[in-house]
Amino acid sequence: MSGRSVYRGCALILGLPLLCWGNRVPPLVESGDLVFRTGDEAISSVITSMDSSGFSHVGILYLDHQQYYVIHATPAEHPGARDEVVVDTLEFFKARAKYHRVAYYHVSAPELAHRVAVNAALAQRGRPFSVLDARGIYCTELVDQAWAAAGYPLTQGRKTLHLPGATVELILPQHLIASPRLKNIAETQ
Repeated sequence: MSGRSVYRGCALILGLPLLCWGNRVPPLVESGDLVFRTGDEAISSVITSMDSSGFSHVGILYLDHQQYYVIHATPAEHPGARDEVVVDTLEFFKARAKYHRVAYYHVSAPELAHRVAVNAALAQRGRPFSVLDARGIYCTELVDQAWAAAGYPLTQGRKTLHLPGATVELILPQHLIASPRLKNIAETQ
């Protein structure tokens, strides 16, 4: 039985999807894998209106001293924080998930590539969050760049967004999820 089916079965039997694994991650998840959520930020509604995946946000899982963290580019989620690339605990990341919906995706790549992707994402810590400004970066772009640096590009397409005075090519969560290198391990609903 796969980790995904075990996780879904647990959710169905107990009816409490986030309590099934508690603060642990599902089996088969590794540092460098991806975790998606639908966020509670204002921009999340805009993203989900354009994206077919049902998610608005993604981060890279990072295992450090037996604790999972998420590296992600986000509008400020902590009081007094800036809009930037941050490292949050997995528990904090999941707590911000609208409807408690979180999905874990394994990236099919060697362990070394996972480490390179994590380090590339960590190197961006503190970089401003921005969808429009080239000096900034947004969540899916962070994931795309980190995995491209590891030699395993994930993005499958982009969405053209026409704004007053600007045309932007966005990477949406669906453009990552469509990658043949990603495998859904577990999902809460």
